[in-house]
Amino acid sequence: MRKIVLSFLLFLNLSPLAAQETYRVTTLADSGRGSLREALARGNRNVIFEVGGTIRLQGELKLKASNVSIDGSTAPEPGITLTGGVFSIEDARQVKVSHLRFRQSPDDNVRIIGGCRDILLENCTSTHGGDGAIDISHHYKTLKRPKGVTIRRCLIACTEKAMLVASADDLTLEENLFTNNGQRNPQLHDAKRFLFANNVVRNFGTYGFRARGGSTGDAIGNIIPLSPKLPNRPDRTFIISDQSGATRVYCKDNVGPQKHPIDRLSTLGNPVNGDLPPIIRPARLLDILDEVGAHPHAKLDETLIEGDVSVPYRPSLTKDN
Repeated sequence: MRKIVLSFLLFLNLSPLAAQETYRVTTLADSGRGSLREALARGNRNVIFEVGGTIRLQGELKLKASNVSIDGSTAPEPGITLTGGVFSIEDARQVKVSHLRFRQSPDDNVRIIGGCRDILLENCTSTHGGDGAIDISHHYKTLKRPKGVTIRRCLIACTEKAMLVASADDLTLEENLFTNNGQRNPQLHDAKRFLFANNVVRNFGTYGFRARGGSTGDAIGNIIPLSPKLPNRPDRTFIISDQSGATRVYCKDNVGPQKHPIDRLSTLGNPVNGDLPPIIRPARLLDILDEVGAHPHAKLDETLIEGDVSVPYRPSLTKDN
């Protein structure tokens, strides 16, 4: 039987995942023995931390290996923060990243690009990106598309262009808090079979959620109130924009401004995805905000979760919208 399974995997141009070895990060240095960069140089690893604090990247930190888990919850207080460079996941599969903070990259804080498969970011914090807080896109040279990316219970904040998704398949965004951003909360362009479920989007400066470019998917159970920064623009909370009609979104049980009921914008009578998660009722969804982001919470993260609208976003280094 094992020979049959291996033959099938080889036919699909895949290889069976090996058991993970544990790699212990013992330094906050950018590189060298015991560093996170060294940890990510190989696949089949479970990365844990024996140090806590800030890792100041001297350049892009790229993960191209597969079958990798990075668990920031193993670090002593104050947890692990990455700053100063892009953390990118490219053409990797079976990757889980949890309880890391990403701040102040000169470009995207986090970038998931190319032929990635089965990527999970869970309980991470991304703020003050120079371009995006978390961007997910095809590779502009190879045209490979990410598939099966999940962003769950993350705090995505203080970035002018919070999240761009461009040419990706089977994306799941659930139980995240998008707050104090400018726009792209998220922006979905050519995102096929997306699921945007039980998220809270608030305090945006230009617009909240936008789907365009032939995106198809489901938006269910989200809370997107009128932004105090745009008190006269309820139409900017939730946008489906595509003159060709190729962008199709099923909307159900979303909470938005009274003058811009989100569910009435639905362009589909039935959901795109077969198995939808249970809808979390508004009172409970607001209660679970305390659980988003990397733990233990930093003071800034607590302030954002509490809803302080005065915390500004970082202006983007690029001008497209």
